[in-house]
Amino acid sequence: MAGDYFALQAFIMERIRQTNIEGLGMVHSARDLELLKDGRVADGAVYVLYDGESIPDGDDYQAGPFQIVRQYWLVVLVTKNYATPAQGDRERAGPLLWSINERLQGWVPAPGYGELTKSSPPRPSYLEKNAFYPLRYVSAITTKGCNS
Repeated sequence: MAGDYFALQAFIMERIRQTNIEGLGMVHSARDLELLKDGRVADGAVYVLYDGESIPDGDDYQAGPFQIVRQYWLVVLVTKNYATPAQGDRERAGPLLWSINERLQGWVPAPGYGELTKSSPPRPSYLEKNAFYPLRYVSAITTKGCNS
């Protein structure tokens, strides 16, 4: 596993890009969030964003130099917001979200990562120009600390 704490983001982004989902726009990271603010995001764009972590407790807790961490990642589909959420954007978003989920749920990104499993996402958001449909995934990674 790479020495990059956020390496899973690149794996997820590449997986989405490689699947050639019809109607899906560009795949972005947090560094491209200014596109949203400026209203320059394309219909069908996807953002992959780090959403924190949790440390297993109870029987799953591990102490010492190696520790399991569950990382959470948001995959947010952005569509143009039509007159009402029931029109257009949901008709367009539903098949795209389904296709993204088919490619990510249960997928093992690389050695050292657990499979991506679904987790409860935040609610969708509807702004003046865009609708945001989040999916949330979790993957277990093993972190390495000091041996002394």
